[in-house]
Parts: sequence; C-alpha cells; structure tokens
Amino acid sequence: MVSKRLLWVGGACYPLENIARVYTLTIHPRRKDAVVRFLKRAVKVTAVAIALTIIGSLTFAGNGDSDSELLTFVYMGALAAVIYSFVEMIQVLSAQPHFVLAVETSGPSQAVVTSRNPQLLHQLVGRIATAGSTSPA
Repeated sequence: MVSKRLLWVGGACYPLENIARVYTLTIHPRRKDAVVRFLKRAVKVTAVAIALTIIGSLTFAGNGDSDSELLTFVYMGALAAVIYSFVEMIQVLSAQPHFVLAVETSGPSQAVVTSRNPQLLHQLVGRIATAGSTSPA
C-alpha cells in the first residue's frame, strides 16, 4: 500500500525517496538440486546402515537376539531417513514457481511481496514508481 509518500509492506514502512529499485522476478524451485540432495542422503544413509550392520555383527557375534534387534533398529531408522528425504524431494519437485515483487532501498533494507498473479505485481511496480516520482504537494 502506498500512502503519504510511504510504501507499506506488511508491517514495514519504506519512505518512497529511499527506494532505489522496484522489480518483479520469478523464483523457480531448484528441482535438480533437490534430486541430487536426495541421492546424496540416500547413499549416506545406506553407507551408515551397512557400517552399523558390520559393526553390530562383529560386536554381537555370539548373541543372535541382540544382533537382530540392532539390525531391525538400524534398518527402520535408515528407512525413515530415506522416506523423509524422499518426501522433501517430492515437495520441491511439485512446487510451483513464485512470482515476486522486490523492493530495494538505498540502504541495506529489502522487501519482497509474492503473488500467484504476476500481472498484479507488474501493476504494483508501476504504482510504486509513479508514487515515488511525483513531487509532494
């Protein structure tokens, strides 16, 4: 909202004379990074599960009950970790792009506004630019 030479973004207020740049951009989900991160995590979890299986079999060589309980615990933990990582990857893969209006000030402050409608953001850029270029009455 623009009022009295001020731009309000949520609870923050920016004097229009301090605004250096206003622009729109589209942020796309980093799908490739999500897949790579999942594969790395899956490999690490598998390696840890194998290492714990080997350590457990060496440690509990004569005790079959403790060995099977430990292996069950290790495999359930590994499965839970892989499922969690898989769900995270699916969330990124199914995410839609975000349309963003960014406001940069002459200082270190920056604000962003998101919308599902990129045309609305383009209109807001025009309104802010027009309000910032008019002289005060």
